[in-house]
Amino acid sequence: MNRNAPRAHASVKAVALASIALVLPQCSRPDAVLSLPAGAVLVVRAADPAIARQLARMFGATPNDATTPQLVTVRADRSVIVADAADDRCWLSATVDPAALLAAFAGEVDRVKAMARGVLTLAMGKDGAGLADDILTIPQQLHRMTLRIRGSPLDRNGRGTTIVAVLEPTSGSAFADFLAALRPNDAGAPVLPGASRAAASAQLSVALDAAPASWVATSMRLVPYPAELRATITSLSERMAHCFDGTMAVTFGSEGGGSLAAGLRDAPGMTSLMAGDDYRRVMSTAPTIGGLRAEVDFAPQAFVHRGATFTRTTSFLDETGPLLRDGKLVSSFGVAGNWMVGTYNGDDAATRAIADTALDGGMKRVRLGDGVVLRLSLDLQSVLGAFLPHQVPGMPQGLDLTVVCTGHALQLDIRLD
Repeated sequence: MNRNAPRAHASVKAVALASIALVLPQCSRPDAVLSLPAGAVLVVRAADPAIARQLARMFGATPNDATTPQLVTVRADRSVIVADAADDRCWLSATVDPAALLAAFAGEVDRVKAMARGVLTLAMGKDGAGLADDILTIPQQLHRMTLRIRGSPLDRNGRGTTIVAVLEPTSGSAFADFLAALRPNDAGAPVLPGASRAAASAQLSVALDAAPASWVATSMRLVPYPAELRATITSLSERMAHCFDGTMAVTFGSEGGGSLAAGLRDAPGMTSLMAGDDYRRVMSTAPTIGGLRAEVDFAPQAFVHRGATFTRTTSFLDETGPLLRDGKLVSSFGVAGNWMVGTYNGDDAATRAIADTALDGGMKRVRLGDGVVLRLSLDLQSVLGAFLPHQVPGMPQGLDLTVVCTGHALQLDIRLD
């Protein structure tokens, strides 16, 4: 491997993190949102007047020298109004009409689009430009995004931060149709052994009819595989999607080891696909990131346990991260009963143990809550510590995310402690 080659994929990480940071501060709880005045595209209430001054500058207005909470209103004609805000328990709240906001600042959006197309093309090849266009059309499907943040994330001595973000779709859009169908799986999400002690854990519970087949092809554009494999990957992913039942659990430890269990509704079908030529071809080919391609060693029959065949994929990467050990990631997967199970950076004994849990009926399920389709918990200091040379003062210890579908909106509840 060329250890002196440029690491352009770091730009992709930066863009992804920046996108999340920009989107979250534009959402809110439906029972306590800021109203959007006629002609306005964005309204933000900031308890910290310094934030209001930064927003005013961002939108080309002259900031004031207020020392009390401020309300910033951005209108469709690009004018900005800054005024004293009413009392509120929130540190920050906002309401935005995404499509109208982007239309009002179309010139700036075009410049961002050009930059995004360039970055993603560098990272993913010719598919990157199309992906950038797809991402920037998402706001057209959103009628409103709202946000409420209680507890300043900048207060090191605070009692934590609670963020509630809500995305409301445009009537008749594909996103509206998706939310109308999205609901938890009645079977509940699997519970992996040791999940409560993991540095990172996630549980997914989705009824499969909520995921249109076209979304599989779209999501495959996010994976930077060579263009000649695109059709094979899309076809294989669609066939595999029909085998899953929509439930999954993943855990990772602080040392990079992890495990996965995904429920199956067609275990023989999944077994057949994993033994097929298309699966072998895809798993033997490394994705290209930032113009660089990792080295991959794929063993289609690494070992057999109680009649279940397990594959092993070893990826060699010139990179550091929480999932890498000595510059490589080793993953083993197979079908055990009605589950697809596997491990990351685990030895054969660890993989056999999770297979035994599935085969012996020890894989428990739990309902995540009313309307809850995803739960995620992170020990931020353990997970991010692999990327950061030094501990960041004031960094929260933990992050908990819950995604709830109400039928007409998607709500994200985030807690930082």
